[in-house]
Amino acid sequence: MSWCHDDYSLEEAQAWQLLCERAWTAESSYPLLITDSASGDILGVVDINQISRDHHIGNLGYWMLSSQTRRGVATAAARMMAHFGLTELGLARLEIVTMIDNTASRRVAEKLGATLECIARNRLMGWGRPHDAAVYSLTTADLQRLRP
Repeated sequence: MSWCHDDYSLEEAQAWQLLCERAWTAESSYPLLITDSASGDILGVVDINQISRDHHIGNLGYWMLSSQTRRGVATAAARMMAHFGLTELGLARLEIVTMIDNTASRRVAEKLGATLECIARNRLMGWGRPHDAAVYSLTTADLQRLRP
């Protein structure tokens, strides 16, 4: 992620928090922190964004601290957020779009039971250039397996 860098500052975190609050108010994006229930430590983020109300679709994204991967936390958070998007937000389709070599993100999509629809050429920008991406989908037909 372009925003993720070693010297991420408190000011950047505060600006991101304000951006998240505004997005929820505007109903344009629904970012949530993923935290450890016992310690309160931040583990990652899950979000529904790039929402098209006309077409009832949105993008489901997730990001975890490297130290918190391979524990099932991203899958659990993404499952709850997908259920929220397809029920509470009334979306008919969620897309998960990840670089093709991001095996951790692809594994989360597959654990959710998302359908791999295609490898889209030049679909995501990263490090100043376009990259091919795996495009997965979840629809209301998938709700049964998404129950939290």
